[in-house]
This record gives sequence, C-alpha cells and structure tokens, in this order.
Amino acid sequence: MLLSSAIQPQNRTILALGSTGLLSICSPALSWSGTSFLIWVSLVPLGIALYGATAKQGTWLGCCFGTILWISQTWGFHTTLTYQPGLPWWISIGFWLFLCLIASIPYLIFGLLMTHLNWIKKPAGAFRTALLWVGLTEWIPSFAPVFPVHTLSQQAAWLQVVHWGGTPTLHLLLIWVNWLVVHSFLRFKHDYRRLRNHLILIAFIPVIIFSWGSYELHRNNNHPFQEIQIGWVQPNFTSIPNEENHLSKDQLLSLLKQSTELIQSHPKIETVFWPEVPFPLSWVDQEEQRQQIRKAVVKWQRPLFMVSSTVDDPKVIRGERFAYYNVAQMIGSTGILRASQIKQKLVPFGEYLPGEDSFPLLRDWFPNVRRYLPGSELNLLPWAEESSVLAAICYEIGFESILKQALESRPRIVWNPVNDGWFPVSMAAWHRALAQFSSVEIGLPLIRVSNSGYTVITDTRGIVLQTGEWDQSVAKTVKIPVPEQSGPWLHISEIARWILLGWVLLDVGLGLLLRNREKD
Repeated sequence: MLLSSAIQPQNRTILALGSTGLLSICSPALSWSGTSFLIWVSLVPLGIALYGATAKQGTWLGCCFGTILWISQTWGFHTTLTYQPGLPWWISIGFWLFLCLIASIPYLIFGLLMTHLNWIKKPAGAFRTALLWVGLTEWIPSFAPVFPVHTLSQQAAWLQVVHWGGTPTLHLLLIWVNWLVVHSFLRFKHDYRRLRNHLILIAFIPVIIFSWGSYELHRNNNHPFQEIQIGWVQPNFTSIPNEENHLSKDQLLSLLKQSTELIQSHPKIETVFWPEVPFPLSWVDQEEQRQQIRKAVVKWQRPLFMVSSTVDDPKVIRGERFAYYNVAQMIGSTGILRASQIKQKLVPFGEYLPGEDSFPLLRDWFPNVRRYLPGSELNLLPWAEESSVLAAICYEIGFESILKQALESRPRIVWNPVNDGWFPVSMAAWHRALAQFSSVEIGLPLIRVSNSGYTVITDTRGIVLQTGEWDQSVAKTVKIPVPEQSGPWLHISEIARWILLGWVLLDVGLGLLLRNREKD
C-alpha cells in the first residue's frame, strides 16, 4: 500500500497548504529571486494530498488550496476597498475573502475531477493532469489574471518559451514537471535508485528550457531595431483620497518639475512618460492644469504621454451628465492634444460600481465608488512618423482582447501606466510580472510606469533595462530598442489556448463517460 493512501484528512489539508507556502516563497514580490526555482516542485505536496483522496476530499483540498493561495498573494487588498468605496473595514475584509473564495473555483474543480477520474494512477496521467490544470486556470476568469507561471518573470531566459509559444506553453511545462515529480514519488518511493534516476531525468526539462532560453537571449537575431531614449517619472504620490484641491496642484507641479529637471540633464530624451496618478488630473475641464502642462511641454519641445480623468464628450445617465473616463493621452511638443485612448477594462469598485445599472440602490450602499465610463474603441497613440504606442492602462495589459485588437494596427511600443499604490506590495509585484509576460508574448518593448513602484522597462525579449523600486520617487532615462513591427506571437498563444481547451473538454468528457460505464 502506498503511503499516500493512508494519509489522514487533516494531513492532506496540511500538505495542500504546504503547496501554497512554497508558491508564496516563490512570489515575485520577494526581493531575493533565487527562490523562483522552487516553482517547479511547489505543487508536489498538493499532488500527494490528492492521491487516494475521495471526490469530496479532492473538492475540499482544491478549494482550500486556491482560497489560501489567493489570500496569501493579495494580502492587504481589503484596504483598497476601505479607501476607495469607503466600506467599513469588516465589510472590506469579508468581501475580499469572498473574492478569494470565488477565485478558488478553478482549483476546486481541478481537485474534484482529479480524484473522480483518478488520473494520477493512469498512463500519461502527469501530462493529462497538467492539461487539466492549465485549461481550468487559463479559461475560468478571476479578479486578477495571474498564475504560478508568472513567478518566472524574474529571469528572462524562461520567457523565451513565451515569446515563441505563448504563456500557456510555459505554464503547461511547469505544471507537467510538478506532476511528473508526484508520479515518481508515488511509483518509486520504495526504490530509491529508480526514484533518483527519474528525478534526474525530470530535472532535465527545466534545465533544457532555461538553457535554450539563455541561448536565445545571447544569439544575434539580426532583427532591425531603432534605439530611442525616453524619460519616465515615478512620483510616489499617496493614493489615499483627500478633499483638498491644493494637494493635487502640488502633485502636478512636482511631476512637471521632475520631468523638466530630467530633460535638462539628459537633452537627448525624445519623450516623457508619466504613470497613472491618484489625483484627478484633467486636460479638459481644468484650465489651470492644462495651461501648466502645455507651457511645460512647449518648453521641453518634446511630447508627453500622460493619463487624464476626463474627456470633452459627456454622457447623460439618469438625467445626470458624466464625463469621467480613464484616458491615456499624447500631448504633442506644441502643447496640443494629439490623441487619446479611453480605458476599456475598468477596475470594479475602484472605477465603477458593478451591477449599478440593474440595481440602482447599490449606489446608496456604496456612495463613494467612482463613476468612470468604459471606452469602446482602441486608438493607438502616435509616436513618430509611421510609429505608434499601445496604451494599456493598469490591468488592461492582462487582457488578450485589448492586445489582439492593437496588434492589427502594428504598434511598436507598449506603454502600461499604473497606479499600484492602492494595492499591497504582493499584488503590485504580480501585476509587474503579468505585464512582462504580455509584452514578451506580443514581441514589443514594455514601458511600465507606476506611480509608487514597480516601474519596469524591458525589451522585446523580457530583459529588464531599468526599474523603479517600490515606494520611491524617481525620474530616469533609458534607451530602448524598438522593432520595426510586432510579431505574430499573440496569435500563436491564442491558438494554443483554444487547442488546450478543446483537448481538456474532450479528455474530461471521455473520462467521465468511461467512469460511468465502469460503475454500470
């Protein structure tokens, strides 16, 4: 009898929580990235816990693993709900825990199917298990589209698989290795020699991936690039709301001062990028702000990429006029607004109140939630002649619909303005990792400028050119290589996801059918 079949229920839960602990140690929020290699074995305790478990136990283990994982990675998220919608702390914590429970659904289903179908015991079970895991987590949405594979963003060698095969490919290989280790322990736990040999063979998979990625980074691809020098500002403004206007004025003056000093000390800067800021910076309805920005840009004789809060096309909703949008804008060197891109994917409770249209009474319960409106069209921002910039505001960088739509117009740079000051350090780090994966997936350099950190500038291969540390005010300049056009990699990733989903549905369907026939 295998050891796992005799594991007590409470010990299975401890093993599942052990996996969440390993994943937390691998978190990109940790400054010591040397732990990222543990991601290749982080799911082994969970796999052992699921072996020999009943379907009921598997459901519990999956739910427990997923919920605690999201709690550990989004710790402090409830403070965002306290500040923005103005909820009492106990309601904010309760709602945050509810979101973590909902986010555990893919893992709950995984635990149920794994124990019901009993794939761990069957041939090719490790690969089928990996397909099931990736299929469920990639296709079932959550409030933050991050996965364990994003931990590997800290080393560009891992990202070369993403560049050619999309995120699902690397995600699948990662989970496959974890379950190969599980199978080896369960099959050869009494045969140390065979267990050792199998583990050595399994270790070759990540070694080969890393070695190939390192080779790709250092070989000369001979792709045409244009090197440009840009400036960026991470002001580190507080995200806690206030009702005093003068603070916003001081913040704007601080932004302009930092940008001016940066250009004066580095005259070869071609343009300046700002982050998403926490105060209501407006190009339209604040004449004083507009004139201050225009005066500075004319003095610089360089364009400015900034995020505004309003546009000049208000909408009427239930008799009230609304013109609040989250807008990425390009101000030309003459001080004239040249182009705008309205954010399409708004943050629930941060920028809008979910369900308000159907249930107007929600506004009485959450009066402080902002009323931003989503955009409907994607407009690339002009860079230079025949060049453009994709503006993906905040978590838009994680939505394939936005990226795919943009690639049809052939942008040359991804600009990701962010204000992560609302969120805990862990969520900000995961957000940065997600942005790095997305930029490598579409084959474009990334200019991710954050208000409070983690600012990161990368090339098309995910190599970090420059960063801004958390909770620091900094203004820097950097040279980035810009390709003539983006690659088709996102389309490859999309095909991979659809193939993965189709295979999982077919495999699970056949497995359930055969399982029912065995019972009959």
